Amino acid sequence: MVNLSVIIPFYNCKNYFSQCLDSVLAQHNLSLEIILVNDGSDDGSEKTAEEYAKKDKRITLYNQKNKGIPFARNKGLELITGEYFLFIDADDYIEPDSLHVLYEKTKTNNVDILQTPMYLENAGKKTKKSHLYPVRRPLTGTAYFNLMIQKRCVHAAPYTNVVKTAFWKQSNLKFNEKLLRCQDFEFYPKLMLKAGKMMNSDIFYYHYNVNSNTDVKKVKYSMCRIFDIYRLIVDSWVSFVKEEKMTKKTAMQLTWLLCSHIYTYNPLLLKDLPDTDRKYWNAFLRRNIFKNGGWLRPWLYLRYLKTF
Repeated sequence: MVNLSVIIPFYNCKNYFSQCLDSVLAQHNLSLEIILVNDGSDDGSEKTAEEYAKKDKRITLYNQKNKGIPFARNKGLELITGEYFLFIDADDYIEPDSLHVLYEKTKTNNVDILQTPMYLENAGKKTKKSHLYPVRRPLTGTAYFNLMIQKRCVHAAPYTNVVKTAFWKQSNLKFNEKLLRCQDFEFYPKLMLKAGKMMNSDIFYYHYNVNSNTDVKKVKYSMCRIFDIYRLIVDSWVSFVKEEKMTKKTAMQLTWLLCSHIYTYNPLLLKDLPDTDRKYWNAFLRRNIFKNGGWLRPWLYLRYLKTF
């Protein structure tokens, strides 16, 4: 049986792809499959994938027309056969012999999701560590999510989550293909809330390339388009809470989480929104930012109020 499925969607990542694949193929002490999903690359990275697939039987290559990252992620999920799975971005790489350690930790504790911290790498230098508030014993997904909200430490990146395949199949969750951005931010909180058991580790196995110039990480969106995406996320979470019969507290936490995501943008940019959208988000922020016991940054909140 395959222990772990590694899904690597890629699109025009030629300059980094070999380093990524070499780091995965160098893993030992577990049965591994690598699912490469080519989302219509035309820069030569598709040829790199073909060359690696010919050399190593653990690699499965699937080619599709350019549809976007949520389609590629969902296709990868359709193809997995491993007991557990995780995603890796094609312009990043992982530590030697780290996957079997993560697998054993996940297996030993019988958790549905194991979260990990990561390195934020800049020009080949490990400039920063992205930490997790330590949870070394399994909690229910709801309890874990509640704790991470309290500690302002929710990680929704695909590469920080090792997931049990059987649990994911039972969850009936997929990446929202209407979201060409933030689909992981929409997907993983829902998956976490459905988990029976989850925890995290102190293993820094992942190197996130902050300054890569791949098309995936450098795509630019207008503010209006980003907030259209946020509206879809709000609708998705509202439906999820209702369908899963979750508590009002969980609904409040999700809306607060979205407020924290909005805060990553300069508030002056919100002036570009049409009047109706600006009024909607003004009301949304005022209604939800004080939930979860307080705001994120008082001075930043005041900047948003002045902007609106």
